[in-house]
Amino acid sequence: MGKIIIAGIGPGSKADITPAVLQALGEADAVVGYKYYFQFITPYLKQGCQCVDTGMRRERERAAEAFALARQGNTVVVISSGDAGIYGMAPLIYEMNHTQAEPVDIEVLPGISAFQKAAALLGAPIGHDLCLVSLSDLMTPWDVIERRIRAAAAGDFVTAVYNPKSHERYWQLYRLQELFLQQRAADTPVGYVRQAGRDEQEVEMEGVEPAPCRPAARGSARHFSAGGRTANRTSSTPAPRRARTGKGGKKIAWVMLNDENR
Repeated sequence: MGKIIIAGIGPGSKADITPAVLQALGEADAVVGYKYYFQFITPYLKQGCQCVDTGMRRERERAAEAFALARQGNTVVVISSGDAGIYGMAPLIYEMNHTQAEPVDIEVLPGISAFQKAAALLGAPIGHDLCLVSLSDLMTPWDVIERRIRAAAAGDFVTAVYNPKSHERYWQLYRLQELFLQQRAADTPVGYVRQAGRDEQEVEMEGVEPAPCRPAARGSARHFSAGGRTANRTSSTPAPRRARTGKGGKKIAWVMLNDENR
C-alpha cells in the first residue's frame, strides 16, 4: 500500500512553493491534479512520474484515481492551488478515505494561499481577525452564503471572498457589494490583485462601490480584495475603529479571490 500526499502548490510561482512540497513532488511516483496546474510543477517531477490531469469540476474523479494509484503501492501527490485545505482537495480526500474498505495513509502539506500572497502585495490587510467566504453555490446553498456574508460585513471582518464571479455566475458579486455597502462607506478602499506572483500580476486599489465592475473580477483569473479591520498590530493597545492600514496608510474594506478549481 502506498500513500497520498495532498500538497498546496501556492498561487503560481516557484518562489511561493514550499520546500516540503517541492521535495514531495520530486519524490512522487504519480501526481494527480487539475490540468491547468501542471504547468507550474512539471519541471520538478522525476523522470517516469505518472501525471494524471483532469478538467474542471472533476474532483471526485481525481480523488478516486489517487486512491487507485496508492493501492498499487505508489506515492501519490494530489495537488491543489494555494493551500490544499482551503477550498482544495484535502477535505474531499479525507472524506472519501473514511469510505474505503482499507484506508490509505494520508499526509497534508500546507501551501501559501492566494489571499495571503495578495495581502502581502497590498501591505498588511489581514493582520487582524478575518473570514473566508466562497460565493460559489455549487456545494453550499446561496441563502447560507448570504447569511455568512452579512455576518462578516456586520462583524467588520477582513473578508477573503473566493470565487466571486465566473462566466456562468455573476450576480452574487453584486449582491456581496450591496451587503457590504450596508456596513461600509462607499469610498472604503478595496485592494485588487490579479495573477499574484506571476508575470501578469496586477495590483490596484479602489472603492467598494465600483468593485463588481472591475475587470479583475471576471472569469477564472485570481483576484483579491481586502476588508475591515486590517492593521498589523503588535501591541495589546486597542486600535481606533477603522484605523486599519494597507500600503500607503489607507484603510481597506474587503477581500476577493477567484479560483473555482481544486
